[in-house]
Amino acid sequence: MTIPNIYKGLTLLFCFCISINAAQRPNVVFILTDDQRGDAVGYHPNSLLGIKTPSIDKIAAEGARFDNMYVTTSLCSPSRAAFLSGTYTHTHKVYDNFTDYPHSLKSFPLLLQKEG
Repeated sequence: MTIPNIYKGLTLLFCFCISINAAQRPNVVFILTDDQRGDAVGYHPNSLLGIKTPSIDKIAAEGARFDNMYVTTSLCSPSRAAFLSGTYTHTHKVYDNFTDYPHSLKSFPLLLQKEG
């Protein structure tokens, strides 16, 4: 089984963030939108209907972005749980949009917060 690119990217981001000392730690902005196509931002080469997103475009130009994103499930809550935990649905157990994120499950924002 291959590891999806998002998990590789999040792992690299996390390793990068904990490997530098406190004086050099970057700010991490992780933007997750719900039900948005990849081309629904202005910086996309084939932007949807010429949509304008100047603030997002500036962040994309000055930071890192992932141009090829895929989800393991098309439902919102299981997909968010996968991003936050870095695990597949059968591991985080958020199978539908009515299941809460498990309190016992670590998330990458909490791990970054713990590291300062």
